Amino acid sequence: MVTVGIISSRKLIRRALCALLLTLSIEEGLSILFDLDTFADAWEQIIASKPQVLLIDCENMGECVGYVQRIRETSPSIRCLLLTENRVEEFEVQAARSGAWGLVTIQSDPEVMQQAIERVLKGEMSFSQGTLGKAVQALVQHKPPDLSAFGTLTAREAEVTALLAQGFQNKEIAQRLFLSENTVRRYTETIYRKLGVNSRLQVALRYHSRTANS
Repeated sequence: MVTVGIISSRKLIRRALCALLLTLSIEEGLSILFDLDTFADAWEQIIASKPQVLLIDCENMGECVGYVQRIRETSPSIRCLLLTENRVEEFEVQAARSGAWGLVTIQSDPEVMQQAIERVLKGEMSFSQGTLGKAVQALVQHKPPDLSAFGTLTAREAEVTALLAQGFQNKEIAQRLFLSENTVRRYTETIYRKLGVNSRLQVALRYHSRTANS
């Protein structure tokens, strides 16, 4: 069962999201753990229940980024999916750098929401390639990472890492390496553990930093 939490000060948005989520064709099924109006009210619920996906209605973009950072630092297993009125590239890049897993606009079709949830559950970020590229570039410039962990990767793990860093999704990696998607997912989990990261963006950051310094 996929567990989801919702934060939005707009009651109508919360009710609409609850209704929409329960209609999605998520294979494992979906359970809404809570829908609350403020981050402060939701914090204890977030820590206690640790939803797999947390939908945050970003009315105040600056505050939203702060929420994402706090959740990442406290419980990195929670995958934050942000909701906005419109796409603002600068905010998207900042959100990706802060640890968000994706962004969906309020005007999107239900299928877009379903695809975003399915992608983040598979460990794939739901941002545009342009957003991810700029986020990686900004992180490389401001936070050079420890690259020593690459020596612990097997040859196959290194191949998967290179494709992750280039923005390929699990299905595409599976096709290129003649593997199943489940196998790619297991490799990705191992790579995350060995590199000490929890997102594809961080994998890309470390990979490109290593390439630049080799």
